[in-house]
Amino acid sequence: MNKNIEKAVKPLQRLMIPVVGRSAAGLPIEMIEVPEDPVYINGETRIQPGDFAVIAAGDSMIGVGISDGNKCIIRPQNCVENGQIALVAVGDSSTIKRFFMDEDGFRLVPCNPDSPVQNYPPDASIRVLGRLISVVK
Repeated sequence: MNKNIEKAVKPLQRLMIPVVGRSAAGLPIEMIEVPEDPVYINGETRIQPGDFAVIAAGDSMIGVGISDGNKCIIRPQNCVENGQIALVAVGDSSTIKRFFMDEDGFRLVPCNPDSPVQNYPPDASIRVLGRLISVVK
């Protein structure tokens, strides 16, 4: 084989991401821990130690390409910028939404016009679990 071709053809590195459960892409649901096979993604996605996946349940985020059953790769962090897509705990439940916070409280905004915006007061039990970094179909 030509040495130039050998340099150009590199094996595709695949990274394993653990799937920790299901999360709503709709109204918050209890984060269900299910035994799932890990998801494998190509090495071009910038994965960091601790990143994990949840399986989307619902269609409230179809406007940004997240469909029911897709695996959402999440980077654990406890805060995100307004407008970023986050995995958010609402009490004992979780959901994937655009996250907004201001003096009036929290807004979890879907990316589907058929799904309602979820508004919560400032004292609600809301926690950012992580930021969406990729979606695997």
